[in-house]
Amino acid sequence: MAQGPADPTKPEALDVASAKALVEKWQHIKAQALGGKHTVSLLGDILDGYMLTQWKARANDVKQHGWYWEYTLVGPRTVPA
Repeated sequence: MAQGPADPTKPEALDVASAKALVEKWQHIKAQALGGKHTVSLLGDILDGYMLTQWKARANDVKQHGWYWEYTLVGPRTVPA
């Protein structure tokens, strides 16, 4: 039997490797958006909707004030559910 399209209201399960990669991608993009170069456009690569709007506003506010953050990701840890 053919399966229909995935239910957009039901999030997909992530395996540990995928979850780790997603966290690392988010941390990298957040560092770029809030860092000295203020690459706000990258936020759309990981966020959408309300969260994209909120983080763009935050990053643009930081940029307008001439502020920036330097992030160092030490390494995500996974905790079994």
